[in-house]
Amino acid sequence: MSKKSFLLLLLIICAGVVLRLYQLGSRDFWYDEAWKLISSRDLYTSYLDHRPLFNFLLHFWQKVFPQNEFSIRLLPALFSILTIPVFFLLSRELMPLAPSLWGTFLLSISPLQVWYAQELRAYSLIAFLVILTAYLFLKAVKGSRKFWVAFVISSILTFYTSYITLFLLIPEAVYIYYYHPRQSRKWLLATLISIFFFSLRYYSFLYQFVFFTQSFWTVPPTAKDFFLSLENFNLGYNATPFAFHFSLLLSLPLIILAFKYKPREKRDFALIFFLFPYSFAFLFSFFLPIFITRQLFAFSALYLLYLSLGFPLFLKKRLFFALYISFWLSLVSVSLFYHYSNTMPSPLPYHAGTYPKNPFKPLSEFLRKNFKKGDVIAHTNPGTVTPLLYYLGIKKYPQRYFIIPTYQDEYWRRNILEWKVPENLSIPMIPPENLSQRENLPYQRVWLVSSDWARDWNIDIHSRKVQEWMENNYSLIQRKWLDGVLVCLFVKKKQ
Repeated sequence: MSKKSFLLLLLIICAGVVLRLYQLGSRDFWYDEAWKLISSRDLYTSYLDHRPLFNFLLHFWQKVFPQNEFSIRLLPALFSILTIPVFFLLSRELMPLAPSLWGTFLLSISPLQVWYAQELRAYSLIAFLVILTAYLFLKAVKGSRKFWVAFVISSILTFYTSYITLFLLIPEAVYIYYYHPRQSRKWLLATLISIFFFSLRYYSFLYQFVFFTQSFWTVPPTAKDFFLSLENFNLGYNATPFAFHFSLLLSLPLIILAFKYKPREKRDFALIFFLFPYSFAFLFSFFLPIFITRQLFAFSALYLLYLSLGFPLFLKKRLFFALYISFWLSLVSVSLFYHYSNTMPSPLPYHAGTYPKNPFKPLSEFLRKNFKKGDVIAHTNPGTVTPLLYYLGIKKYPQRYFIIPTYQDEYWRRNILEWKVPENLSIPMIPPENLSQRENLPYQRVWLVSSDWARDWNIDIHSRKVQEWMENNYSLIQRKWLDGVLVCLFVKKKQ
């Protein structure tokens, strides 16, 4: 690589660093992030989690770095940043320098990559390990023994980060069978070693498998969902419906040109390493629904790798290529603007399972200032539970979860009332209070915290029913909206 090309790569990586660190600590931890922080405090619970590697890392990260949003979120940001140079190394194995740099640039500025770089979840670690494993696999099948060892270690770490990465075994087997059959024994041995270490966690795997089959909120996908996630891969979650659809249209020329790429072996590597896991996840979801963008994010960089194969033919027509890139950059820039503005202009199907990240610290501070000895904080929607547990704690500020099962979302009703969590998987959470089975409560003063998941200044049906129960049994003293959350102080009526 020339000095000029190296400096260009360095600039691309620096751009990715800036985008991932900008506003990294500006938003409070939301439900999933707070859950990770709480659950990772205990090492044994971290091991039993379905993503133990990230929980282990987070456990020690919390001990070393300050307890603030920027410092803690540096962990996923770091893995997202490391994905950029590894992506470049993998792309250089498949294509010339210029398209490799363009593909790396698309990864660097990808709104979806930025989103998960700034979220305290395992997703950026998963994406990093998937790209690393694919790179080490490709190097290993070319005959280097040291890469086989590295591939085994990377595979084990990948399996310990997300079960969905087991789908990588499919493209590995296909590629070995068609292009490197002489390496099949080495690959089989490496895979058996990886699966052996993965099987040491069979109990946790079976528990999570049963949990997802009986009590997870996703539903079987449709044909539309197949393409929606590709649109998310292009623009993340913060784009308009028109921009999403236009991005898919823009990606079609690259998809077609990539299919014409030669040599065929390199094209097929990029194609099957993205398409096979993605498609099998889609088909598997008719049995066990896992086909949502945040789960599929593991393969998002492989999608961009395949698109990059279309650049060599594109680069020959400079004017057309410049126009194409200007359109792509415009869409990405608007999406990033919405991301940093904490705005989601599209309806829920375009960002399933994700919402704008509204603050929790003002709510925590309000409760802290007005809380009196003997008070209880009661939640009516799960979305406020773990953030307030993290920011307030449960010892000084006792918290409960008030429920009326008839009006609860089916997913949460199963979780709370039907699903029994083994003792060795439990973490300090709050006990539910089933109001439909109670005529009165022992609490004199209750701070009722109500919202919906979107926190759009509405409360869900279940929260309204709990409010009604409280108004019939308590006196409403104070009512206040804080960042989309309704806080009510109820005092017990005098008999």
